[in-house]
Amino acid sequence: MVSTARIPSEFKLILTNAKKMTILLNTVEIKKAARNNYEAEVVLTFALCVGYNKIISNSFFHLRNKLHIAGVPEYLFTRGHLKKYDNKIVSKFKINEPQCYMSNPGWLHYNVSAETKSDYLYILGQRSLHNKNRFIPEYYVENKYWNNPLVKHSDRILTFILEK
Repeated sequence: MVSTARIPSEFKLILTNAKKMTILLNTVEIKKAARNNYEAEVVLTFALCVGYNKIISNSFFHLRNKLHIAGVPEYLFTRGHLKKYDNKIVSKFKINEPQCYMSNPGWLHYNVSAETKSDYLYILGQRSLHNKNRFIPEYYVENKYWNNPLVKHSDRILTFILEK
């Protein structure tokens, strides 16, 4: 049995298997809902990880600090992707057609730019649901993505070093 005592409460909700969790994504839907705003993409991806109708934070300030982003775009609330209540922000975002996945959402909390996180999300989006490898061929993405610090580039392969 794996202890979940040190795992943040929002991640306890998405643990589906102690060995591996799978978070279904569709990067096109995320980018469209985020209006191609890097911070919004990070927030929406985090909201997917926590789960629909789940509390993702208790304040804007806490969410901003937790994800190391400049701010939370207001249109995420006006478009209904997030809902603000007294002392909590709740995810109302879900995807309609999963096309890729990730198994480690920890990178969302890294102190790297929102653009770097958005690029990593794009790279993850090139791996299909049926591809169980931790890598993709480099030709799946443009060479501007090859130097992302969240992937390892070698031998014409991009390896997802954070994936389990």
